[in-house]
Amino acid sequence: MATNVWEASQALASQGPILPLYRAENGSCDCGQACASPGKHPRTKRGLHEATSDPAVIAYWAQIYPVSNLGLRTDGLVVVDLDGEEGFESLARLESKLGRLPRTRVQRSRPYHEHRLFKQPPGGTLTSSTVGLGNPEGLDLRAGPGAYIVASPSLHPSGRRYESDDYPILDLPLEWVAVLRKRREPRQRHELRVQDLLFGQDTAYGRAALLGETEKLVSARLGHRHAQLNASAFRLGQLVPHYLSVQTVATQLPQVAVLAHDFDLRECSRIVNGGMAAGMQYPRKPR
Repeated sequence: MATNVWEASQALASQGPILPLYRAENGSCDCGQACASPGKHPRTKRGLHEATSDPAVIAYWAQIYPVSNLGLRTDGLVVVDLDGEEGFESLARLESKLGRLPRTRVQRSRPYHEHRLFKQPPGGTLTSSTVGLGNPEGLDLRAGPGAYIVASPSLHPSGRRYESDDYPILDLPLEWVAVLRKRREPRQRHELRVQDLLFGQDTAYGRAALLGETEKLVSARLGHRHAQLNASAFRLGQLVPHYLSVQTVATQLPQVAVLAHDFDLRECSRIVNGGMAAGMQYPRKPR
């Protein structure tokens, strides 16, 4: 395998537009600044907009950026990005519902970190959103011209190189496409009614969902806890009034946030009430 990215650049450009990226080694990025994504952000001023398959432009980049990483813009692709053991566990749960993903081209940076490349379905309607999959932990999508991946043989900040096999890139299975497309359809808003506020009931399904959301909230990382509180309130609001009551969500979720993270109760109640009200406008239908 070529270790000089520019030796591999023409073959990579046959898969899609490419762009030069800064490189990082031992966690330090050669952009000269402290950055959140060492070795992963574009060198070019216009970033993704300058990605190209033009051999002349690529040859020019090779001269002015002799030491570089390369990005592959995901035109015509859907890339399943697995990050750590959590990502593989999330994938296993999704495959149990949607069917196994076929063996396709895989790129690895280190153990339990993979890019699985699939072709976009006809129409190219999929994006990088994982909402249709339930926003699984450790699993992201990179899809369409608005995204890119760091491509082999670029250097990972750990010092290892990205490595890609030679499997053909296969179509994303239709079962997965259907789920991802479905969530892109406009949701039907629901007019809030007094009955929703007064007569919601707690069911076994609702209590299990509440437990699941409180576990996510308790384990949320610093800097993500308020966002998780809002997201959990939204998802539980979707279960009102058929699976949970307003009172249950409005009292128990803020209490968990206060006990787990020493949040201010008044602020938690404000976040929960707002998230829950938004979720109630898009309720889950009774089973």
